[in-house]
Amino acid sequence: MSDRPPNQVARVFAVTGVILMFLLAIVVVATAGGGSDDSSSDNGSAVSTTTGPDTSNPRIKRSLENGIYVVQEGDTLTSISTDTGIDVDTLINLNPMVDPQVLVAGTHLKLR
Repeated sequence: MSDRPPNQVARVFAVTGVILMFLLAIVVVATAGGGSDDSSSDNGSAVSTTTGPDTSNPRIKRSLENGIYVVQEGDTLTSISTDTGIDVDTLINLNPMVDPQVLVAGTHLKLR
């Protein structure tokens, strides 16, 4: 073994480094978020929380009752989502064979 005393500067840097890494870990965990105060988080519901279905439209009301929506000319998944109150991701998951980029009039979409 060496008879030299340990380098005090190296010890200070080592302890400082450990403390900084610990503080960094605390900051990362604290900011990684549970999202509990985020009002835009998804609550797991298939119905949109910002707007409800357009039940004033008899066609939409009938579609919701039957669980099937018949695509009309000019419809998009976003417009269907807005009208029915069912979010776009749910519509895509319920209708995996439908190309969301090209909706064809007359196509039947599952709503539940």
